[in-house]
Formats: sequence, C-alpha cells, structure tokens
Amino acid sequence: MSPDRDLPRRTRLTGRNITKQRRAILVALRQMRSHPTATELFDRVRTQLPRVTLATIYRNLRVLQELGLVKEITGGAAGRFDATTHPHTHVRCTQCGRVEDIDVEFVDNLLDSGRERTDYVVTGCDVVFEGICPACQGRSGKQDHTEGS
Repeated sequence: MSPDRDLPRRTRLTGRNITKQRRAILVALRQMRSHPTATELFDRVRTQLPRVTLATIYRNLRVLQELGLVKEITGGAAGRFDATTHPHTHVRCTQCGRVEDIDVEFVDNLLDSGRERTDYVVTGCDVVFEGICPACQGRSGKQDHTEGS
C-alpha cells in the first residue's frame, strides 16, 4: 500500500494527526533502500522541509513505529530505520554500519517454530546477519573474512 493511503488509515485508527513531517519522513524512508539513520533521514527531509529539526525526525519516527509503518533495526552505533515492516532478514556491516535487506526464505519457518515452542503470542522476529560489506573489504584489502580460516 502506498504511504499516501497507509498513513491516513493508520493515523485515523489511532486518533493521531497526519502531519507534513510524518508524510515526508515516510515517503523519504520508502524511497531510500539504504536503511538510513535518523540523521540521514533528517538530511533528506530537510531538503523538502528546511525548518524541520532532528528532534522532530526522532519524535515522528517513534510515532510511525507505533503505527506499524516503520521498523527500527538495532545493533551497531546508530539505529537504522526500515519502511518494510513484514518479517524479512538483514545483513549489517560491522565496520561501517551499512544495512541491507537479504532474501532468506526461512523467516516464515522461524516464526512458525517460535510459535510452536513457546506460550507467547509470537508477532515477529528480527534476523540480522553480520559481516563486512564489499566497500569495507576493499578498504581493508582483505577478501577472506570467515572465522577459523
């Protein structure tokens, strides 16, 4: 669903207002496939809304998370944000913090397994692989980063 339809529906259900800042943050996040930090989003949104503050970005990211439209990917020096909220996997560079989606087919099986092995109502899971991205590999001059080699 597009952010223009999803945001009004979700805000209406929770009694929140649609603001130009929330809309701009959500649109920017959905256009950025890089899983940006709040500061990176701030830089992008500021081109459209020059008076926006970093505090406004953080505050609205929290609201968008509460609405289920944004997910924070933790780990590393700074949280990164993703507008894709269905269960999926990521890979994070342990050197530069870059985060990317990766297509791994076991997520649904993992959720089912979690539901079968606990009395919890399992609503999701986070799977983040860690490694060194190609750019950082090139900077360090190392090509083989497997443990035990």
